[in-house]
Amino acid sequence: MPRPRRAARGRRLPITEAERLWAYDALEDDHPDYADVEFFTTDKRVYEVWLELRDEVLEAWIKRRPGTRPERWWTYEAPEEGRHRLGGTGTPEAEVHAGETGLVMGIPELWVSAWDVSFYNGRMKNVDGEPIGREHSEGDFPHDAIDPADPPLYESQAVYLDRHSLLTDAERAVLDAQGWPEPEAVLPEGVQQ
Repeated sequence: MPRPRRAARGRRLPITEAERLWAYDALEDDHPDYADVEFFTTDKRVYEVWLELRDEVLEAWIKRRPGTRPERWWTYEAPEEGRHRLGGTGTPEAEVHAGETGLVMGIPELWVSAWDVSFYNGRMKNVDGEPIGREHSEGDFPHDAIDPADPPLYESQAVYLDRHSLLTDAERAVLDAQGWPEPEAVLPEGVQQ
């Protein structure tokens, strides 16, 4: 079996179309084939691709979506602190299970579910109506699932970027003229705003 060729030290591999599409993230309306792209690579290569294309991607992104950043920026460049929570009901899973915060674009990705609340408070029943999770009782789990009527609310990307002095002057001008975005609600899967 032939060995894969490695790039000589100091030389970078050319960026493939799949990698370019990955770096452009949610600008997929510019690249209709984006959804079909699959590629496998190392974490190091992924980061190299971002570094190579970041200025080009950010320039295009900011023109199209002032006051926001692509997911790759959030992964590699955003300050570690997530966006500020402004209110609402729901508990990020990281607050319950000590671990990584699991932020996606500055907002927790995983949340306590209604199933968690029911099971860990001893309310869960099987398909025959018999209790399961008998080792748990009411009050054991003092956390809330997301309430669709009062979902967790986070500052907008624009406010986050402004708070960290990361908005360009051009973005600020657009936001001042067109209005700043409203806070973002986190809704349980399957619920739309």
